[in-house]
Amino acid sequence: MNASAKKRSTKKFSNRRRYYDVRQYAMLFNAENEILVLQLPLHYQPYGGQWTFPGGKLEPSDVPEEGILREIEEETCLQAEVEEILHLDRWDTERSRKLAIFYRCRLVGRRKQPVLSEEHRSAKWISIDDSQELEFYSAYFRRALEKSADSL
Repeated sequence: MNASAKKRSTKKFSNRRRYYDVRQYAMLFNAENEILVLQLPLHYQPYGGQWTFPGGKLEPSDVPEEGILREIEEETCLQAEVEEILHLDRWDTERSRKLAIFYRCRLVGRRKQPVLSEEHRSAKWISIDDSQELEFYSAYFRRALEKSADSL
């Protein structure tokens, strides 16, 4: 990389963090191979009413697989086990660089329906085919769904 290209590259991210803000999401499957999706609250602009998966920020104290299980339980009161990392994706925002880890998880335990935290408006179990009708708040979720369909 020549000096001017390096300078442009550095300048582009001068106001952004130089490390990744890591997010984790669970593609949580039930016994019928349906995936749990959660609807964001209407006041969560600009993504209000759009759909997501259980998950969130990987906290500095989290071990990754334990962190996603904590997020699932906090957001849905459901228990799960991690089966595998299904998909990785990255993107830049105005403030940081994001890295998302999408896990394939399986519902375990006695509870079969979510009890939502205040972070979400509603929840439903859907087939991968039905997911085409939903508006996800990021294209990265759609790519993770496609990977999931390929691996079934």
